[in-house]
Amino acid sequence: MIRILTWFHCTSYCDYCLFQIYDVETRQVIQTLKPQVSNQYLKNRATFNPTNEIVLSDGVLWDVNAGKEIHKLDKLNQNISGIFHPNGLEIVANTEVWDLRTFHLLRTVPTLDQCNLLFSPDGTTIYTSTVEQDGEEQDNGLESSFRTLDAYDYSPIGKAEEWLKKTRTRFKKP
Repeated sequence: MIRILTWFHCTSYCDYCLFQIYDVETRQVIQTLKPQVSNQYLKNRATFNPTNEIVLSDGVLWDVNAGKEIHKLDKLNQNISGIFHPNGLEIVANTEVWDLRTFHLLRTVPTLDQCNLLFSPDGTTIYTSTVEQDGEEQDNGLESSFRTLDAYDYSPIGKAEEWLKKTRTRFKKP
C-alpha cells in the first residue's frame, strides 16, 4: 500500500488542525489524526519515518499503527517542522537535531537555519536550500542558498559560495 499525507493548517479563525493519510491506489482516507496541541509551523510538511510507522506533522510525532500521539517536540522556530533522518534515530527540525529514542536535543546546527533539507539516497549527504521568507525580499542571491553537509556529523562538505568564488576567479577579465 502506498500512502500519502495531507495536512490542514490551523488558523486563528479555525478550531481544528488535522492531517489525513490516504491510500494512493484507492484514493481513500485511511486515517485522520488530530493533535491535542499543534505548533502551527508556517511551512509544515508532514513526513513518514523510514519504516513508515511514525509520522511527524507540525512538530507532533504519531504512531501510525496505533493512531496515537507519541510526543510533541519543543517549537524553537516559526517555519520548519522537521524531517526524519534516514538513520531512523533522529529528527532534524530547522537547526535542532532531536534523538527519537529519548526526545532530547542532540545538537544544534546553525548552518541549517531556515533551510529545506533533502538527504541523498544513501543517507550520507544532506542537501540544503534556503527557505524563502514570506514578505521578505531575498537579497542574498545564490551565494548562500545551497549547501551540502555530512549526514553523520552535520559538518559542511561544500558551499555554492566556494564554487562561485572559484568560477569568478577563473573567468575574471585581465
